[in-house]
Parts: sequence; structure tokens; C-alpha cells
Amino acid sequence: SKPIGALNEDRYQEFKKRYESMVQQQKSQGAQHNHHQDAPFMYGTHYSAPGYVLFYLLRVMPEHMLCLQNGKFDVPDRLFFSMQSTYESALSNTTDLKELIPEFYDPDCFDFLINSMGLQLGNLQTGERVDDVILPSYAKSAKDF
Repeated sequence: SKPIGALNEDRYQEFKKRYESMVQQQKSQGAQHNHHQDAPFMYGTHYSAPGYVLFYLLRVMPEHMLCLQNGKFDVPDRLFFSMQSTYESALSNTTDLKELIPEFYDPDCFDFLINSMGLQLGNLQTGERVDDVILPSYAKSAKDF
């Protein structure tokens, strides 16, 4: 199995390039300065930060997201609104390292995909209202997904 950052070869190469650049920079700076430097890294964030988990659980735990976001929901285009857009972002965006949470693997846990509280999550730039998560066409419902 591969880490989330290596699922797309082009994106993985970008992470590797950043890491190698940091190594080279530290070597050149280390020769000039004799002080502590942070170790080079490939990913600038952790794959399972609380914000990433709450990204998926917004519809069932909005109060936690509101605490994290200073009392407001994030910009609608950055919310979990579509499986397809989330998948595409995880494959291409170098700042998106979200992995799936356990709820995706539990057939009895599908409520996180449904806006049963009627939360006002705003509209995307396309004008589309953010409501239930948009599922792949093969899924007849959130429970089916």
C-alpha cells in the first residue's frame, strides 16, 4: 500500500523534489551556520489532522467544525460536498492529504453523507447549494454507497 501522497506519481515527485530541495538547502546553510534546523519533510501536514476528520463529519458534528473555524463554516467550495471532487483533490492537490475515515468502511454509518440537520452550508461558486454529499452515479443512496 502507498501513503496518500504517493497515489499520483506526478504529485509524489513534487513531494520528493521539495524534500530533496530542503536537504540541499540545509547542507548549504549548515556549512555557513552552525545552528539547529528542522528536519526535511515530504508533507507539510499530517494525513489525519482533526480538521481533516471534521471535514468528513461536518454534517453529523457541525459544532466541532464551528469551534475549529471560529464559529463559521468554511467556504462552501472547500467543504466536503462531493465524493468526486474530494477524490480529485486527494490525487492532485499537494496540500490535500486527507485519508478516508472509518465511517467510510462501516456499512451502518452513512449519516455523515446526509445533511439531516438542514445545515445552511452555502452555495458553491457554480451556484449549486451544498447539502447532502454528491455521491458517485453507481450509488442509489448514502446507505447504498
